[in-house]
Amino acid sequence: MKKIVYLLLLGLAGCQQEGVITEVPKDDWSVVANTAGQVKGQVNIKFKELPEDLQIVTTRSGVDTDNGQLNFVIRQLGGTRLERVFPHAGKFEARTRKAGLHLWYQVSFDENIPTAEAMKALSELPNVSIVEPIYKGKTESVSLPYNDPYLPRQWHLYNDGSNGMLAGADISILDAWEIEKGKPEVIVNVVDSKVDLNHEDLRDNLWKNPGEFNQNPWGDNDGNGYQGDWHGIGANPVTGVAEDDHGTHVAGILAAKNNNGVGICGVAGGDTPDNGVRFMCCPFNNGNPAASIKYGADHGAVICTNSWFIAGGSVAEVMQDAVNYFVKNAGIDENGNQTGPMRGGIVFGSAGNDGVEPESHYPASLDNVIAVAALDPAFKKSDYSNYAEWVDIAAPGGGNGYGWQMWSCARNNNYLELVGTSQATPVAAGVAALIVSKFAREGLTPYEVEYRLKRGVKPIDDYNPEYKGKLGVGCVNALLALSDEPINFLPVITAQKPIEGVQIIPYGSTAQYVYTVSDTEDGTDLDYVLEDPSKSVTATKQDGTIMLTVNNRNCIAGDHIVKLTVTDRGGLSSTTELSIKLQPELLQEVELYPNPVVDILTIRASMTFSGEMRACLYDASGNLVLERKVTASLHKAGELDLSKVDGGSYTLKLYCNNKTITKNIIKL
Repeated sequence: MKKIVYLLLLGLAGCQQEGVITEVPKDDWSVVANTAGQVKGQVNIKFKELPEDLQIVTTRSGVDTDNGQLNFVIRQLGGTRLERVFPHAGKFEARTRKAGLHLWYQVSFDENIPTAEAMKALSELPNVSIVEPIYKGKTESVSLPYNDPYLPRQWHLYNDGSNGMLAGADISILDAWEIEKGKPEVIVNVVDSKVDLNHEDLRDNLWKNPGEFNQNPWGDNDGNGYQGDWHGIGANPVTGVAEDDHGTHVAGILAAKNNNGVGICGVAGGDTPDNGVRFMCCPFNNGNPAASIKYGADHGAVICTNSWFIAGGSVAEVMQDAVNYFVKNAGIDENGNQTGPMRGGIVFGSAGNDGVEPESHYPASLDNVIAVAALDPAFKKSDYSNYAEWVDIAAPGGGNGYGWQMWSCARNNNYLELVGTSQATPVAAGVAALIVSKFAREGLTPYEVEYRLKRGVKPIDDYNPEYKGKLGVGCVNALLALSDEPINFLPVITAQKPIEGVQIIPYGSTAQYVYTVSDTEDGTDLDYVLEDPSKSVTATKQDGTIMLTVNNRNCIAGDHIVKLTVTDRGGLSSTTELSIKLQPELLQEVELYPNPVVDILTIRASMTFSGEMRACLYDASGNLVLERKVTASLHKAGELDLSKVDGGSYTLKLYCNNKTITKNIIKL
């Protein structure tokens, strides 16, 4: 499985051994509660029984009731109000109580406390049976918020179910724009064909290189190795004329300016000159797309979107190195200081339009790239979209029905319908840009942004049962991704001393390996599970360390992989692997037993003395009493029959492989 490993996050945790894999899980997003549309600071609770209504007194300091346990929890939550959901009903009160409606109460509390935490605290009260969040009601009619003439055709932004589409099969952007519209300090690197820099719907959101803008387009004015990079590599209106519509179309989906009376709406384009993300333009078809990816990290971009692929399907290490560079260094200056809205970067790649399940599709299937598949307006996989286990997420990309295409910008202030994973990828990147805009801060990590992006999805497996597990975690959803629900970071496992390669443990020996374990939220309050097929390892946890002790005695010899999995309170896990080779029990010398012997003497071979042996038995006078052939190996001992030999002291000589061993025995 492709790994998305955020190098910066690992670096903060210290040096880790090669066996540690810290990745964003792909299987557990569906268990995260949907918090979009919840009313902050309010929940409904239902009591198991209440013979009488609660006696409630509201004071300046909060709420008091005649229930001490309830009082304690409400004070912890900063409770401000407690009242029945269904007020006393007068002449209908009797049937109200018979229906159990008097058991429902609404609790109001500090809005800064996450709803999930309040629900957990209240649900632990012994007389509470149900705790539910409260959601805002909405009318069924929808008024589009902006005057862009093509907005009604942009079904991926708002899907009303017309033309055979599935109502709601969109990214819920209308509600999301009420929360976040994009901020100019969030810069996206659009690696694509050249963009029409003069387009009426794009020019307001173009990134401007402060060292080059409006200067000699044929000169390297800022000394960064590129000439005329006003808006990215080769991106200036003099020498950077767009030759096709692809890059312009991709940029429009991502960042076209909204509510400007022309064209379309971009996912993160904003609706005033002061908002909306900015985008730079770098070519993929200049023979050096790896340099285009790196350029973004060095010039302020924290998101990189790639709607292209490498023809022939092969990949050079240079491309992977460029991706890793962007992930680690985006948003950081040459001195290691965070200068952007996020410390590190996120890279997106289109999964491809061949309609197959390829083993790879570069750059999308590279490590540290979020691969995007395409969906049609019915939440089904677009016919052309590739699918695979390395796909991370899906997004609207268009389909074959009437009106099912994706409208966006084209050259010369035109607008065009296209479909493809090329169109789906900037949708996902745009939602990520909104996440960065909303949560921008010192120390914001790519992990958190990707976590929010993947947690905030609409499930699509029911619409695509034949592609389950091959279209990523679901369809991107801007509203869900912008939820304030707290992030649960992965626990970190770090070996206190570097562990390299296979650890060889001789028989009879003991080895110890100590790991430091920690978690951003839970500290060292972590559970662990040890998987040990060799039956030789024990684990001991003390404070923030777990010690694995390997004892190579009476266990299963051979090669084994021992796994240590650490799980935090939120259910997220990290695993480290320890490769060990347990050497078998090999004797250093030949053993004879029992001694004294009655009838049968057992001969156990050693590492250097095994095979067919000649056994010669001599009495105390040196006379040969008995001579026999005996076969003994490391796996099976040999036997020498002495039942016909008289009792007494003897000398036994064993000859094998040009070696001689002499032992004294006593015959009873």
